[in-house]
Amino acid sequence: MKQIHPGPLIAANPRLAAVVAALVLYLGLAPALAPTESFIELAGVILPGIEAAMFAAFAALYRDHVVPRASRHRVAIALFVWFAASLAALWLYTAFTRAGIDAYARFGAPPVFGPVN
Repeated sequence: MKQIHPGPLIAANPRLAAVVAALVLYLGLAPALAPTESFIELAGVILPGIEAAMFAAFAALYRDHVVPRASRHRVAIALFVWFAASLAALWLYTAFTRAGIDAYARFGAPPVFGPVN
């Protein structure tokens, strides 16, 4: 049985690998750094990150397959830059989403889930 080594896959798709690594790090750290009281609040932390990672992954796939093959030096730079940018985008998008939810509740809008009196 032939074993699959991740090296050629990462070298062929460094930006996508960086986005996936950023998502894994985000999913590991976000619940610990943003403690929540309910599952709905936890979903408000995790789901925006997954959504932002999905769009970043599509952009990374596009960039990986449109740009011609690069040297190892450029692969390492692309991996680092896309990892940092993706992680920052995940945190910022989640912060904006949580701020929007908090503003919605603070201004007295009716609850989205549950009975409306």
